[in-house]
Amino acid sequence: MKKNISDQQDPVHEIDPIRKQNFYIVKSGETLESISRDLMLENSRHLHEYHNERCSFLDVIPENGRLRLLLKLLVPSSEEIQKMNSIIQKSGESLYKPFPNGKIPFIAEAVSGTYRIRQTESDDGIQKSEYAYSIHFNYIKEEDKGYHIHFSMSDFTKDGEELEQKINSLASAFVKIIYPVTFIIERSGKLVAAETHKEIRDIMNEIEALKKYHQGTYASLHINQMKEKMENSNII
Repeated sequence: MKKNISDQQDPVHEIDPIRKQNFYIVKSGETLESISRDLMLENSRHLHEYHNERCSFLDVIPENGRLRLLLKLLVPSSEEIQKMNSIIQKSGESLYKPFPNGKIPFIAEAVSGTYRIRQTESDDGIQKSEYAYSIHFNYIKEEDKGYHIHFSMSDFTKDGEELEQKINSLASAFVKIIYPVTFIIERSGKLVAAETHKEIRDIMNEIEALKKYHQGTYASLHINQMKEKMENSNII
């Protein structure tokens, strides 16, 4: 049965002629559904009816709900939206399903993919450099401890260009030795542990061996810093 939200006994929809009506100017591509989401109103049909009850004859939204560009859409206040959502939920008309236990479920398989990360370095609000790299997640399996997801990094750039060749080759060598790292994530999405795919001792030996191919004070400093990080389980 269709719900009549214009019932004047319903305090949500009483019209106070003194109160100033909120409105929103519709932009290109917007719909009742998209605007309702922005308003956090759980059913766009109620926004449709709310507007039509209060607008002029020329601004009535047709039954198909199509919005006219630059339409002056009358929208409920935040207090009205809370009351409307309560009515929508009680009538079973909400288009949003509550999350179990009030938490967003963690879907491990959906994590898999490659993501591009950008970080900027600034000084007194002035951007100096932009560093970028790719991170990769690959869902492997589920065990009693939780989900196993491989993690790795690649494609390091500075200001849109590959890093200086010597440093870039050293970074690539680190990547090949260290990754992938296995993240163990419990079913709620909390990170439980991070495990290397090799024994730490073997990784340390491989990193130390890089000094044979990457000589110089700067390269040696980076290699020693990486060894210190790998020795610290908290950093891993």
